[in-house]
Amino acid sequence: TYDFDFAPEFSPTLTVVGQRVIIFPHCYERPFRETLEFRTEVFESENGSEQRISLRQLPRQLFALEYIIQDSNDRQKALNSLYGFAGNFFAIPLFHWARPLTADAAINDTVIFVDHANADFRDSTIENEHLVMLWRSPSDFEIVQIAVNGLATPGQITIELPLAQNHASPETLVVPLQFAIAKDPLTFSETQNNIVTINASWLSNDYADLGDLTSLPTLDGIPIMGAKNLTGGSSLNQGFAIKYSITDSVTGDFVTNIGRTVPETLTFLGIEVRTEADAWTIRKLIYGFRGRQKSFWLPTFRDDFIVTQSIGASDLGITFEENDFHRFAEDGSDPWGGIYIELFDGTQFFRTITGTTAPSGGEEVVSINTSLGQAVLVSEIRMMSLLVRSRFNQDRITIQHLRIGNIRLRIPVAGVKESV
Repeated sequence: TYDFDFAPEFSPTLTVVGQRVIIFPHCYERPFRETLEFRTEVFESENGSEQRISLRQLPRQLFALEYIIQDSNDRQKALNSLYGFAGNFFAIPLFHWARPLTADAAINDTVIFVDHANADFRDSTIENEHLVMLWRSPSDFEIVQIAVNGLATPGQITIELPLAQNHASPETLVVPLQFAIAKDPLTFSETQNNIVTINASWLSNDYADLGDLTSLPTLDGIPIMGAKNLTGGSSLNQGFAIKYSITDSVTGDFVTNIGRTVPETLTFLGIEVRTEADAWTIRKLIYGFRGRQKSFWLPTFRDDFIVTQSIGASDLGITFEENDFHRFAEDGSDPWGGIYIELFDGTQFFRTITGTTAPSGGEEVVSINTSLGQAVLVSEIRMMSLLVRSRFNQDRITIQHLRIGNIRLRIPVAGVKESV
């Protein structure tokens, strides 16, 4: 209740700004899937070079979550809210980024102490407010708004308004919230002992540019995905696509119409990490590549070249067993435009190819743009692989969240030539 008593010459105005939030405060099961959906227009020329335009700079974010609720009161609250607020945006807590309070928080505090690194906590701005939840159970929590620049100090969050409750550490979790709508239809099942399982696909309405490629080394200004590819099994399916069509009169000879003069190389990028810091880095890379839009270098991680002579520190040529690379594969351009050398001690070298020759004696020489800068013996080389100019081959990237910090991805990848 507000009572004003001003002199007649004043004409005060009271503006109350608020945000109605319907919370779905239940914790979901692991593993679960998260999908990031970009949108890219790809224009391909006959020689395989591409121009790619992002039609959606920031991805749509979809969480496929399963909730198992045993408490009868929590179960009914969940079903009532989903029924009565169907088709509207809920604030959903993202428990895979939950962090415990590192110090007790008291009523009227405007700073809460929590490690918010390597998780999707978002600073509020003048235009967009972001929320977090201090949570102990689906019936015991408090929602607060992060202040503008409230994440500026590591290990703490400044909030817009003072706390209305006391919160003990470490049993209180601080959980970021996103606004999302449950896609139709939302389904649930119930067992004979009244345990309900709710399956909801939440489409987020919160967008943030998390892209950051600075953790990757570069070659000619292009990022390198230099970590060993996870096959996820005994083999890694790969291939080539020339994209030709066939004109066939059925009764006579058929004619092939070549779609590309340079084949498109097809493979998969497999990633699994097990720490929150690594998982956060991978997320920033996915945002940074924007689906199919940006290219990167990707080693094949196989023995594409069997080196036969030691490499001098200033050498610009590397001799290897003849394998017809100079006849069929090397034309001085992408996608097979580079080499990757890995030594047994873990040292890595990335170089672009400037040409190849086949002098004689069953050997070939590949020329590189810069020398290795150190002498390398043949016995020190674990592998010498092609370094392929690549991009993601789909705009829909699915992340499997297995455990805290443990995520797995398998993304189709295509080799590109002279990408723009």
